[in-house]
Amino acid sequence: NVLKRTTDRSVLNTPTKTLRYRIDYFTLESVMVSLYYVQKFLFELNRDPEFQSRYTADRDASLAGFDLSDEEKRALVEPDIGLLFHLGVNGQILMHFAAFHSIEWQDYLQQMRDGLEDYGPVREGVYAVTGYEGVEAHTSRLGQTQNTAGGR
Repeated sequence: NVLKRTTDRSVLNTPTKTLRYRIDYFTLESVMVSLYYVQKFLFELNRDPEFQSRYTADRDASLAGFDLSDEEKRALVEPDIGLLFHLGVNGQILMHFAAFHSIEWQDYLQQMRDGLEDYGPVREGVYAVTGYEGVEAHTSRLGQTQNTAGGR
């Protein structure tokens, strides 16, 4: 999966689901949106008994129809909870996948921690590391000189 650069801002108006790449609004660097497909796969697996049977019978074949990278496929087939967390899979979806694989709660939490150790910070999604440096740094960048609590 090669990342591409673009300066074509018209693509920003295209619904994300129809794009193979999502645009990073700050750098205009395209990034894969396959996290959507990983989570869609897991959502369907978590809720559809027929799909669960297909996955149990042949994990690789159950991935057909989902636009996934080799890394994502490996994480779903093994399963690698830590890698899936690193890729940005939502914990609410991921915990059901772990339970489906009879992974106990404490082991699930440890596998997520291990994923951060093995693969690095979460790279996309709601758990992505954004570089936030704290209240003081944020306040300074905004030019705030005092606490604005209470609407002042």
